[in-house]
Amino acid sequence: ITMCREAQDACPSLEPGTATLHWGITDPAAVEGTAVDRLAAYRHSRREVGAAVHRFVEHTLRPGKVSLTEVA
Repeated sequence: ITMCREAQDACPSLEPGTATLHWGITDPAAVEGTAVDRLAAYRHSRREVGAAVHRFVEHTLRPGKVSLTEVA
């Protein structure tokens, strides 16, 4: 699972048939502004990661309930 474009581009190729996912989480480190703005960006990204993990676990434990394309 990769979470940012840089990681997706930098990841080595895996063996054919290996499942991969890219979640495209907002990079909070790229946010400029006040300390309050940056903190808000980190909190937003934390919620994005939490939601993606939750959907992934729901799919893994209850196949057919959530598709992997909804995780992205």
